[in-house]
Amino acid sequence: AFAKKMMMALNERELNNRPVHRYVELANVGHCPNHEAPQAVGNTVTRWITARDRNKESLTLVDRDGIIVQEPWGEVEMREVGLDEA
Repeated sequence: AFAKKMMMALNERELNNRPVHRYVELANVGHCPNHEAPQAVGNTVTRWITARDRNKESLTLVDRDGIIVQEPWGEVEMREVGLDEA
């Protein structure tokens, strides 16, 4: 809930100073995703770092239908949440 509120607050900033931000939801993960699902987090960070174009419209961190990442303990479903869902 906090992350969604933060995303909405960031979106309300001035258009000229607005950073590109994304909210990626990880199912089956608690409050420390980098420890609980390191492969899923690594996948998202790698896509962000290696993105050639980081403008608001073209940056995609998770495929449209979401993806499932296999962690040693089980599956993690990842999806990008849009402002209309926040």
